[in-house]
Amino acid sequence: MIKNITLCLSLLFAGLLSYSATAEGLEDALTLPNGLTFVVSGGYWTEEQDVDGQTVETGGYYRLSSIMRADKTSMLVLQKIENTEDGPVQALTIDIEEISNMNAFITDVRPESSLGSASAPGFAAYVYLKTDLNTAEPETFSVYIDDLDDIYVEPASN
Repeated sequence: MIKNITLCLSLLFAGLLSYSATAEGLEDALTLPNGLTFVVSGGYWTEEQDVDGQTVETGGYYRLSSIMRADKTSMLVLQKIENTEDGPVQALTIDIEEISNMNAFITDVRPESSLGSASAPGFAAYVYLKTDLNTAEPETFSVYIDDLDDIYVEPASN
């Protein structure tokens, strides 16, 4: 019995020691909006920036998030996340007004592919939503970002 308690305590302390290394990640998670319902990330983007007279290529990935409003409808937010030496940093955050202005209930958000790394710049995802909760099936919209960073939002055609 005492050996079991000692083992549990040593595992707990080991966990607490490793916790300090991940506390920043946990802190970030605790600051997420309570209305956050779905998040998908993927694809990639690159761009050249002028830094002190030098051309530097930066890049990262996209994140698409559904956030529930007080009236339970949803807004859709797209972020460009830059990969930096210090970790991921938000480079751009925009409201996808074509979806947000519908005052719909987003029921799911899914990436176009779950195969891992994208082979070309851009991003694609499907957004499932209902403008009336009494309808049986949600409508599906595609959100597509091409290699030039142009954003397209349209009803999905299957």
